[in-house]
Parts: sequence; C-alpha cells; structure tokens
Amino acid sequence: MRAIFLFIGLLPLILLGSACSKIKGAPSVYVTNPIEHTHFDTGHTFQVAASFTDNKGLASYQVTVSDASGNALMEFGLDDSGSLSGKSHTYSASVNIPNGVEGTYYLHFIVIDDDGKKNDKLHEFHVDN
Repeated sequence: MRAIFLFIGLLPLILLGSACSKIKGAPSVYVTNPIEHTHFDTGHTFQVAASFTDNKGLASYQVTVSDASGNALMEFGLDDSGSLSGKSHTYSASVNIPNGVEGTYYLHFIVIDDDGKKNDKLHEFHVDN
C-alpha cells in the first residue's frame, strides 16, 4: 500500500521530467497518453494524447510512429502533421498496431515554434505478440 502511494506521488514528477524540452526556448511536448514504456498487444488500437506549448507561439507539428533512430514506420497508420497558431495546442490520435509486429517503438513528436526552435521527442512504447 505504501508503495502505491509513493508511486502516485512521484508520477507527476516522472511525467513532467520526461516531457520537458532540452533546448532552451524550444516548445514543450507533454505526452499524457500512453504512459511511456506501456505494453500493448499486437492488433490493438491505442489513443495518443499530448499537449504542445511555447511561450512565444507554435508554428507546426509532426507525429509518427518510429524506430529508435526516428525513422517513420508507416504500417502503424500515424503520419500526422499540420500548422499551428497560438501558444498551446492539444493533440489526439489513434494508433492501430499491425498484426504480427513486436518490439520497442516510439511516438515521434516534432514541434517547431515561431522562432524556428524545435523539440524532437521520442516517447517509447512496446508491442507484445
């Protein structure tokens, strides 16, 4: 029971720490779903929820499923991009996990602000067959 309370108390710090941009002044990407390192079964669908913020203004975004090098994997059906305006944006999408795949994959977020600064974030998840 004590471990559960400790985990619940530390969860916001873990999520915030893993979501922060490493480039000063670059946009922030906060992924709220799925929790990083979540395991999914092959052939299922999961929801993605994230928010993008910047103190000056957002310009564009791209979201894909990728390998560890950031190479997009189109078989997951997620290749989303667009222009943004304002200082914040809420993002959501569905990811269809193809049958027969397994391993470690990444949600790859690229968010660019009005000054051209970029946050290039990989958010890890796993697929079990």
